[in-house]
Amino acid sequence: MRIADAPPLDPFGLDQGPSPRIPAAPLDGTDAIARALRHLDLAPADIAAACLRADRLGTDAATELLAQGVVDAGALAEAMARALQLPLDGPGDDDVIVGEHRLGSGPSAARLVATCSRGFRRKLFILPTLESLPLVADHLAAAPSLRSLARVAAVGALLTREEARDLGERAERARLSLAASDPEASARTVATGHQGLCAGLLISALVACAVTWPGLWVSLHAATSLVFFGCVLLRWAALIDRGVERPSCSEASERPLFPVYSILVPLRDEAHMVMPLVEALNTLSWPRSRREILLVCEADDRATVAAAQRASEGHHGVRVIQVPPSEPRTKPKALNFALPLVRGEFVVLYDAEDRPHPDQLLQAWQRFRSADAGLACLQAPLVIGNGASNWLTGLFALEYAALFRGLLPWLARHRLPLPLGGTSNHFRREALVSVGGWDSHNVTEDADLGMRLHRRGYRTGTIDCPTLEDAPTSRRVWFPQRMRWMKGWMQTWLVHMRSPLRLLRDLGPEGFAVFQFLFLGMLVAGAAHLFFAFAVAWATFDILRHGAPGLILSLLYALDIWNVVGGTLGFALLAWRSLEPQERPLARRLIWMHAYWLLTSCATLRALWQLVRAPHRWEKTPHTPVVTDWRPATSPAAPVATAR
Repeated sequence: MRIADAPPLDPFGLDQGPSPRIPAAPLDGTDAIARALRHLDLAPADIAAACLRADRLGTDAATELLAQGVVDAGALAEAMARALQLPLDGPGDDDVIVGEHRLGSGPSAARLVATCSRGFRRKLFILPTLESLPLVADHLAAAPSLRSLARVAAVGALLTREEARDLGERAERARLSLAASDPEASARTVATGHQGLCAGLLISALVACAVTWPGLWVSLHAATSLVFFGCVLLRWAALIDRGVERPSCSEASERPLFPVYSILVPLRDEAHMVMPLVEALNTLSWPRSRREILLVCEADDRATVAAAQRASEGHHGVRVIQVPPSEPRTKPKALNFALPLVRGEFVVLYDAEDRPHPDQLLQAWQRFRSADAGLACLQAPLVIGNGASNWLTGLFALEYAALFRGLLPWLARHRLPLPLGGTSNHFRREALVSVGGWDSHNVTEDADLGMRLHRRGYRTGTIDCPTLEDAPTSRRVWFPQRMRWMKGWMQTWLVHMRSPLRLLRDLGPEGFAVFQFLFLGMLVAGAAHLFFAFAVAWATFDILRHGAPGLILSLLYALDIWNVVGGTLGFALLAWRSLEPQERPLARRLIWMHAYWLLTSCATLRALWQLVRAPHRWEKTPHTPVVTDWRPATSPAAPVATAR
């Protein structure tokens, strides 16, 4: 593909004058750059466009030629090898990287990688840029003995070798993750001995009181009602608060350089989803030369690996990372394996079925630029695109609207602990690494990571450019997914409650209360909402027959009514307020709300059983190709001086 056939360059403000880098006209035949360009047989317009982009984006011309699909990596490496009169080669399995050096300065510097084989045979692999070819040629002329060691390598060949370096050690670190570096913060141990002792004493006390104290059930009812009350109160607080957290960007007179953005996509049994996924990610408004996409696959999932390798062909910066098979077979373990390989200053996580808004990376970057380093993560809203399919997807869409466009932005505005969603999390890589990445043994690693970030003093914000995805359309798919979520929230609550006093110090009183209402309240609500509905109905019937009870039971009855009516109304109103106008017809699905919560109660109870039997089993959610093209209307990202 020639530059003339590529998408216009103007969205990134690149057509603003000539570049001082490589001249568009052919150079003298003795010049190394001219020799390479002659071998590539490129049109002057293609070269000029690549130089212009390199100057504007802070990259090099070769990278821009690759990113725009003007040449492929093999042809470019061969042309530079012929220009330098060196062989084209790549590190073999026997070559061990022993040193690296950069020849030159800035983005156009050549990279030198020294290797040594087990037979002590040395090699010097050169990854030149077009701009660095004269400097490399001068060094080779000044030190002729280097020619026997030197060879030009394609970027892909060296990346493959680097990914294989320390493979076993990296796989083991990913497998253990927090269990090795911070065991108390890992869900590898479901409950500590101290927690088990406390649970045993509590159960024994309850059994003893059940026989000797008639008021036990009333006390348990009251305690459960209060926890449920806190969960309902959070929804109403988010509903009443009308503040809006808007993206901001300080207009700068200088020309900022786009940082490298790494996109992580864990894939398992998703061969049919890979091609549409890569197509969706290629619509993101971000320079392709400043972006990398890592498709993270299980090495023994051959169908997905093959599909990912096919999808990556012809797409600059798309790499396939193969995770060695080991337990636990979880998404966070795969992400931890890939994290040391990313080179971006910022990292975003997507799932196989995601279709992110094209401006999402731009908006996240603008928010990061305008904030200090304490802002470690930004959560984009997840929007369900197939909500109209049936009652189950409709209620799923309403649930997501209330959570991602209602509750989470409210928590972020008030700087309260925020449980992340499983996708569309944008991180400062430095902050993500500093907290240990993901817990490979937690099946809702997103919620746990949100809590750990807050405990370490970082902030999490939200943006409004959404990610579109589809909800499960059948109970057979929905139930295991919801069971995994509820089990992971149980794991997260147990992990962070191993030292309640320390958690209180880390989160502060408000944050500690919100943590309890979010996690314990959500679990109680999931398991007991229908119990409260039954309790209200029974108490009403009893009052009609025997009159009003005593003060304590009357207060408890009033609290139950609030929990049932207030919880239902709060959810419905928060979801309604969070919907786009074209989504409002989904509100008719609210008549099935109690059936939906009955399924949630069953999933919660089943999750409790699985927490004991198989705490780290990952219930994989199968995905199907997207058939809907609907996208919600959102406010556009704030303009960046050089991005539009």
